[in-house]
Parts: sequence; structure tokens; C-alpha cells
Amino acid sequence: MKKFNLAFLFMFSALFVFAQENVENDDNSTDENDKKKEKIQKYQDDYSNWSLSLNFGNTVMSGDLKSFDGNPLQSSDFDYDINGGIALAGGASLTYMVNSWWGARVSSVYGRTSSLGSFGDNENYSSETWILNTDFSIVLNPITAFRIWDDGEPKKWGLLIMAGMGFNLSQPTLYKNNELLIEAAILRDKTYHTPGYIHVNPEIKYNLTESFDIDAGVKVTYHYNSDWIDGFDHEYIGSPGDRNDILSYFYLGATYNFGKKGKRQSLAFTSPLSHIYSIVKDVESKMDQLTTDSDNDGVPDYFDKDPETPEGVAVDGAGRPLDVDMDGIPDYMDADPFTNPGAKVDKDGRELDSDGDGVPDSQDLEPNTPKGALVDVRGREIKLSEGNVGDAFLPQIYFAFNSATVTAANRERIATIARVLQNNENLTMDLIGHTDKVGSEEYNKKLGERRAQSVKDYLVKNFDIDASRLNVISKGKSKPMSSYNNINRRVEFFIKE
Repeated sequence: MKKFNLAFLFMFSALFVFAQENVENDDNSTDENDKKKEKIQKYQDDYSNWSLSLNFGNTVMSGDLKSFDGNPLQSSDFDYDINGGIALAGGASLTYMVNSWWGARVSSVYGRTSSLGSFGDNENYSSETWILNTDFSIVLNPITAFRIWDDGEPKKWGLLIMAGMGFNLSQPTLYKNNELLIEAAILRDKTYHTPGYIHVNPEIKYNLTESFDIDAGVKVTYHYNSDWIDGFDHEYIGSPGDRNDILSYFYLGATYNFGKKGKRQSLAFTSPLSHIYSIVKDVESKMDQLTTDSDNDGVPDYFDKDPETPEGVAVDGAGRPLDVDMDGIPDYMDADPFTNPGAKVDKDGRELDSDGDGVPDSQDLEPNTPKGALVDVRGREIKLSEGNVGDAFLPQIYFAFNSATVTAANRERIATIARVLQNNENLTMDLIGHTDKVGSEEYNKKLGERRAQSVKDYLVKNFDIDASRLNVISKGKSKPMSSYNNINRRVEFFIKE
């Protein structure tokens, strides 16, 4: 019921918006009418108004004589020279669609018709007539133009109904028992005749391409009080008859739509009602998106580039999870959210360290040092024999807020420390725990110690490092390294000389 009411509303809206009648009114109404016409023109400019059709088919006669009802097999044993049945014809038409609802057409058909009939035992009549009919029609689009569908795009199928008037240039030839009946009254005054007619012409159309359509239809012409098609004057014959000849033309054809490339599709396949309906549906959908935030990240779905971010994840103005280091891994999934700009990272966001010395490849001057080698901050190997251990670089271990648990993100860093200790058996280290500024000095002192101790326990348990080689120290919150709290929550390593 709701959809019906909406459709009903838009039907009347469209009639006003797309109306083309000239309305005399005050200045404001005139301006509004001009705006409506502009909307009409803008819509129609995207489609073709003009089209040319060619067709071919057969004619069927129904009058005093008939193409099929007078068939000798049905009505007589007489052997006709004129066999009746279907007769070939061809036609052309030029159509102009004023809008999606109606238009005008001029058309013409040229061909022949053949018909038969028996009156009494020895009166077998037949006729053959050459015809050229020309007419003007009003074109109606009763189905497609008034349909409503969601996307508003043109349809592939359509039905046109033509109705109008015309005249027929005909040359009937009448035979009786296969003999030319020249004395028949209908032939007494002249050979060519121009009877008028009214007609109706339903036509099914299929949009094959932008420029071409396929047509199939039947044009039924009604010649009132005329025997100029079958040539049979029943008054002359002296028997009851029908003075209203009906000629039908069944045809198949093709239509070419004129216009600029990209705008040749016929208006016959469009519906302004659906166009308006689709716009309103789109606006309605966008309004829903403007008032809906599916992932509860504070960004409406309409603006949200990632409407499925996990709850609680920090996002930017477009609803995308923050990626501070811009390495392509969102911060909430990034094991190392502060990698150097442009550095290559693994799937977890950690910067690549090909030789496992703890120095990222982007800063490593010797990216092929042996596993477990002691290196400086630029990845260059340090020989213990040279006594330069003070320049050694060792990665730091980071912790979550108020936590002393070693996370999976730090395993590779700890592995680097373990390799250095395993390859240098006489090396000992200080493990110094740090915290952020939140909380008291006493609490943070203990938290820093717990963090350093958890790293020591991890090295002893997982890498079989002698506990006596590791000395636990806590600096609490006294030695912050940065304004970023997550960097201050760390354990540093220093080699004891």
C-alpha cells in the first residue's frame, strides 16, 4: 500500500514537472513553468525524438471477398486463377516522439492483396489489388511511459499504439469464374481509386542497440462504405454484401533512431515517472546513510569509507582506521605503528629486518650481518675485541598501558637480544624498565621493575639464557623518551662492559 501511495504521488508530481502545456499565469507562475520546461528538455535531450522505420510483411483482406474465408478448399471446388491467401507488402514510417507518453507518425505501405469469394453455385469471384496507403497517426506509449521501476533506466521492451486517418491509392481487378469482370459497377468510372480510411496499429518494439530497434506489429485499416479494395460491388452482383473493406498488414521491421552518439535511445523506452521515483529512492537511501552509523565510529555511513571498522577503533574523518606511520596497516592491527616513512613492512606492520640484527632495513648499512652479531645503530657489526660495546644497538620492548606482559609483537625484538647473548657468552646486560607519567612515582617504580623482570623471565624460559647475565633495573617514569606514552612504556637493554 505504501509503494502504491508513493507511486500515485509521483505520477501526479511527474505530470506537473514534465507538463508541456503553455500556462498563462502571473510572473512567478511563468518562471516556475519555465523551470519545468527546462527539466523536461534536460531529460529529453538524453534520448532520441526522431526515428525512421522500414518493414515488410503480408496483407490480409476482409470484405465481400476475403483472403482466407473465400479459400476454394473451404467454400467451393472451383479452381481459382487468383489463389487468395497472404500477399507481400513493404512499408516505411517516420516517427517523432514529443515526449515519453506520445508522439506522431507518418507512414506508408505499398504492396498487393488477393481475395476470393463464392456467391451461388456458378458465381466464383476473385480480385487482385495493388495498394499504396499513406496516413498520419497519433502515437501513444500506454505502458512503458507510465510504469514505475526502481532504477529509472530505459527498458528493452515497449508497446506503441498508433491511431489515425489516411487514404489508399488502389487499383482493384475483379474476376468472375476467372474472367475479367470489366462491366462491374465499381470499375465503370476509373481504374485508380483513393478511398479514405481510419486505422489502428499496435506495435511491439525491442531496443537492440542504442541506434536500432526491432519492431513487430499489425496495421488494421477500415475503409468505410468503400469497395475500392476488393473491387466487389455487391449491389451490382445483386446479392447481400459488405461495403466496408478491412485491410490488415502484418509486419516485421527495424527502426533507426536519430541523434548524437550516446543519446540515440528512443524516448519510447523511457518513463519520467520512474526517473523521478529513482531520484527520490536515491535521496531516501542517502538520507538513511546520513543518519546511520553501522560501525558506531562516529562517521555516518554515507561518508564512511570503511563502514565495518571494529568497535572502539580510532578513525579519521572518512571513517578509515588511523594509520599513523602510513605503512598501509591500520594502527589497531599494526605491531609497530611508528615505522619510518616509506619503509617496507610485513603483514603485521613491523619494518623488515632481513639480517635480524634489530636494525630495520631502511637504516641498516650492513643488511647482511651474521645472525646474532652485535651491531651499532646503523646495523654495522661491532667486534667485542675492539671494546666498542657502548655503541651497540639493541631493540627495545614495548608494553600496553599498566601492563608487564610481553606481547607477540615483541617476540622478534626479544629474539634479536637472545641471539646476541647466545653468540657472545661472556656478555651481560642491564634490563631497564620504564613507564609513562600516569600514576605515582612509587607505583611506576614497581611497574618498571615488573616489566624488566618479565623480559628477563621470557629470555630465560624461551631462549635458555643464564639468569645471572641479566640485571633488572627500574627507572619508573623518571626517564621519558617521548611525549607518546606508548613509547615510554618500554624496557631498554644496555651491555655491561
